[in-house]
Amino acid sequence: MRAASALVVAAAAFAARLGAATECFDRNIDCSDWAEEGQCDARETRDWMREHCPAACGLCPPPRRRPRAPSRAPGRAPSRAEL
Repeated sequence: MRAASALVVAAAAFAARLGAATECFDRNIDCSDWAEEGQCDARETRDWMREHCPAACGLCPPPRRRPRAPSRAPGRAPSRAEL
């Protein structure tokens, strides 16, 4: 059980370093199992699951895409001077 707690703490610290876009994550290693059992929708556990297992319950927003860099015009390869 200590190892699982350490993993959750490490995941939280990692997510904090990545920023607000990654704050939606499961805080317990068993979240996906509980979600498969229907705990995300069960009246007795729904609120707890939404707080501690948002990813497993499908509550996280989709990740934001980074804009693509403009592509070069098709045709020739760039010369050394252009690089």
